Amino acid sequence: ERTRRDLGLIAGEEVQIIITGAVRTREDNARLATRLGWADEGGLVSRRSRHLAEFGGIAADLVARVARTGERVPRKTLGRVCRRHFDYVNDTYADGHVHADCRGVL
Repeated sequence: ERTRRDLGLIAGEEVQIIITGAVRTREDNARLATRLGWADEGGLVSRRSRHLAEFGGIAADLVARVARTGERVPRKTLGRVCRRHFDYVNDTYADGHVHADCRGVL
């Protein structure tokens, strides 16, 4: 909610945050890795993903849009704001989503 509020202040209007990924089972993680590859082999999916329930499912993949127009908030802007509220943020994904988690609380 704080991330959404801060983005709204930047945009000057309401912003929506869409969660595109959250808690995963090991099976979900493996299926995703089949498509995107394991990070330790050059892919995008970590074998020890913070999305996994065993790590508390503390990660979320996010995109943000301006509510009125549907215009997507640039991932670098979303990433910058997420860094105010999350311990770890990755805003380098080509599809434009931002990964954010609170791994410092474990």
